Amino acid sequence: MAIIRPCIDPALCCGDGLCVAVCPTGSIVMDSGKAVLNPGLSRPCNGCGHCAAVCPRRAVSVEREGQGDTPADDAAWSAWRLEPARLNAFLRMRRSVREFKPDPVPREVLEGVLDAARYAPTASNRQDLGWIVVQDRAALRRLADSIAAWAEGSPLYAAVAEEYRRGVDTMLRDAPCALLVHSRRDFAMSGQDCGVALTYVELLLAAEGLGACWSGLAGRAALERPDLLAWLGLPDDRAVYGGLMVGYPRYRYRRPPARLAARVEWL
Repeated sequence: MAIIRPCIDPALCCGDGLCVAVCPTGSIVMDSGKAVLNPGLSRPCNGCGHCAAVCPRRAVSVEREGQGDTPADDAAWSAWRLEPARLNAFLRMRRSVREFKPDPVPREVLEGVLDAARYAPTASNRQDLGWIVVQDRAALRRLADSIAAWAEGSPLYAAVAEEYRRGVDTMLRDAPCALLVHSRRDFAMSGQDCGVALTYVELLLAAEGLGACWSGLAGRAALERPDLLAWLGLPDDRAVYGGLMVGYPRYRYRRPPARLAARVEWL
């Protein structure tokens, strides 16, 4: 694993202790009115970047291989909060879209969405997710065929596979794009990490006017079919944990549907 460590510029440090207060691993302590690396650290820095994000003087940075710099313009991020009612309405209007226009999804839109999805939380800040974008029509057909071949052997999904063989795309819904997310097979939290990231991506796509639907079958098929994993170009230590069918919605939804009441226990 790459070395991760915070770096503190003593000339810029104002000694307010904010970096110490927000550090989840105790990597930074105060010494003589300045923030310094903890010499008795028992667990390593996980590179979360809270220290760099909270410092008003930009005295702290985090070194991690492959990681870019902290954004330079603080003013550009000062108005990031969303009005709660508007966000609430946005979340309620999100739909699982299964009917798509044939129009291709612009690559620059997908690049922007996946770039923002880097900020989805991951366990211990591992940031170990990878994405596969499938847009070529022949590749989409091959992916759908592979999923259907897996589904045929499952009592739960054999009927869905039979429908696919009759010409109805029950695997990818004729979407012009499919996104697959993968992570390490041997990490217990990989599935949760991928699920959170997929949720981020789905919401970001909705903000771009795109529709998406989760493809649980794609994740299951890739986990259980080594040939599909090999075709996707993934090594044995990686696994696909889910996917999205993506495209422009064919229909416009005018209101959110009814939902069951929230089940909550207050303790």
